[in-house]
Amino acid sequence: MSKSKIIFCLVMLSVLSFLFSCKFIEEVSRDETLVALLTFNVVNLDPVETNDFDTSTVLCELYEQLLKFDSNLKPVPSLAESWEVQDHLHYTFHIKKGILFHTGRELTANDVKFSLLRAVNSDGLGYLFTNIDRESFEVIDNYTLKFSLYSIDPTVLMSLCHTAASIVSANDTKPKVDGKTSLNLEPVGTGPFKIKTITEGKIIL
Repeated sequence: MSKSKIIFCLVMLSVLSFLFSCKFIEEVSRDETLVALLTFNVVNLDPVETNDFDTSTVLCELYEQLLKFDSNLKPVPSLAESWEVQDHLHYTFHIKKGILFHTGRELTANDVKFSLLRAVNSDGLGYLFTNIDRESFEVIDNYTLKFSLYSIDPTVLMSLCHTAASIVSANDTKPKVDGKTSLNLEPVGTGPFKIKTITEGKIIL
């Protein structure tokens, strides 16, 4: 099997795992309290460092991505207002204005660049983004970001729906003294919920 086919299969497996954990939650009506029964403790809420079912269930509530899947598994806008593709290699994303992180700061293209570079450089989940040229990211203005691919990749929009491509706050993502990021237990996203408390066996959003 060729390298491109292997990568495609890995992307599809990862995306399907993500879909089953999120269960199209963005289409469901919301209440002020979410109760979810998980099979084991969630210990890492950094989206580029984890891909298990239970953690992804929580990540889907804390973070959003540029794109999301609709009920037909088609990537549609989420944090992105729209996007354009040139020659199947060069992507320009226009980001929605007025999107706020949990801290109250507005989301900008700098946060998107920061987040996607973290995903591309991730040791565990970087394989989802291998065709994105990490040197090509360019912030045009506060709401516009461009990047290019090394080669044509029909899975790139699907990968941008994955929790690994979650947009985090560049200002609030700091490394801890033990080498872990501040997102491990103090996530800052734009999702409908934010962390209230984390104790052994229980996470309150």
